[in-house]
Amino acid sequence: MRAAPGERLSPRESSVLTYVAQGYTYEEIASLMGVSRHTVLTFVRRIYAKFAVNSKVAAVAEARRRGYRVD
Repeated sequence: MRAAPGERLSPRESSVLTYVAQGYTYEEIASLMGVSRHTVLTFVRRIYAKFAVNSKVAAVAEARRRGYRVD
């Protein structure tokens, strides 16, 4: 199932994006959230699909543009 661009982020996706914006690695995020690195990558892919972006920097910029607090 592909996410439709413009969908809102889930609370877990929002948490992942906040950690990404703060400079954490995927491994560190996984440890902080108590999930596997694979799960973090799944969240990241969903964020990219929802925001129609293909990089961390673009995802953070788009989140800020949409009014998410990611700092």
